Amino acid sequence: IYYNALRYNDYAVARNSLYKMMAINPSNLALADTLAMLYLDQNQYSSALILTNDILSVNAADQFAMEVNGFCYEQLGFKQEALTRYESLHLATNRIDILYKIAFLQFQLNKLAEATASADIVLQDESSSGLKISFPIDQTRVQEVPMHASIYNLKGLIAQAQEQKEEAIGHFEKALELAPEFSVAQQNL
Repeated sequence: IYYNALRYNDYAVARNSLYKMMAINPSNLALADTLAMLYLDQNQYSSALILTNDILSVNAADQFAMEVNGFCYEQLGFKQEALTRYESLHLATNRIDILYKIAFLQFQLNKLAEATASADIVLQDESSSGLKISFPIDQTRVQEVPMHASIYNLKGLIAQAQEQKEEAIGHFEKALELAPEFSVAQQNL
């Protein structure tokens, strides 16, 4: 029923079938993870958040649940909670993309020294050099830029927040050197 419901794009029936499977096998956390992903796909962040909190209360090391949980907190505007969850996930996985998210959340929470330290670690990590990030250009379009360009843009924003105009300009210019068409960095410069 679940697979047929997905095939026919009937998410209500798919969720219902997952609930039935969970009732039959309540200890199977993979079913709860699948339900969380279904909620996430439908932008039902509150439901996914509650479900992943339940998953984490049973298995605090569930990395998928940690990531979905952090993302849901972020989407719902609970930045400190998202930061806390992402920090736990980063400690468990050492994933550079999670540290990237952490740096931006630290900046948004005005933790500028921490954001700078996280940004510097991302720049120094060799695995981040080939990664790309999508940035919204407007309501319907996104632009893909190298992660390092995005991090230099962030460092520019941090310097700007600290009223270090020349340093901010240098970081924005470095971002544009790496991605000349990076519209966010162009606007910031």
